[in-house]
Amino acid sequence: MARIIINRLNFTYDGFYEPLFTDLNCEIESSWKLGLVGRNGMGKTTLMRLLQGELTYDGIISSPLTFDYFPYPLPEEKIALEAIREVIADFASMEAEMAYTAALAGRDEAALQRFGEVQLRYQEHDGYIIDELIAAEVGRLKVAVEVLQRPVSSLSGGERTKLMLAALFLKKDNFLLIDEPTDHLDREGRRVVADYL
Repeated sequence: MARIIINRLNFTYDGFYEPLFTDLNCEIESSWKLGLVGRNGMGKTTLMRLLQGELTYDGIISSPLTFDYFPYPLPEEKIALEAIREVIADFASMEAEMAYTAALAGRDEAALQRFGEVQLRYQEHDGYIIDELIAAEVGRLKVAVEVLQRPVSSLSGGERTKLMLAALFLKKDNFLLIDEPTDHLDREGRRVVADYL
């Protein structure tokens, strides 16, 4: 189990007199599910940005984890399923490399070894069943599976929100930082997302 360790964290936005964080210390276990609650401007999003290394600070933030932040942009021109697959892992690249190395594998030992390495990584990310896993995950968020075949540009804000969450929860080896997941959702959508989370 990994830990996020914050020691003596101090942070002030440029041009501000009052610091946002002063001598902040805490440890967070990677298995915990935590919610930060507070008024706007209290530092919730800033803390997430600090964890991701986006801002300069004084003190120590130490973690072996890879952080994924919600919300994030989805490519407008892509079909939703393709866009979600890209968020989860680089399946298209792995599939192309497996096809290329498989074609060479009969006459090249190094290509055969490389095929095995890529195939193992593909399997670890559930590549052979990823479309079915995506369909099941979006179903848990009460999104019709047909939405996956539409361009991202045609999706409502609520549909995008749910698809982005589903993609992050299918991604391997990451620590999720979810910021205001109920934006763009009506009352029923908020209930569905709350139950899902």
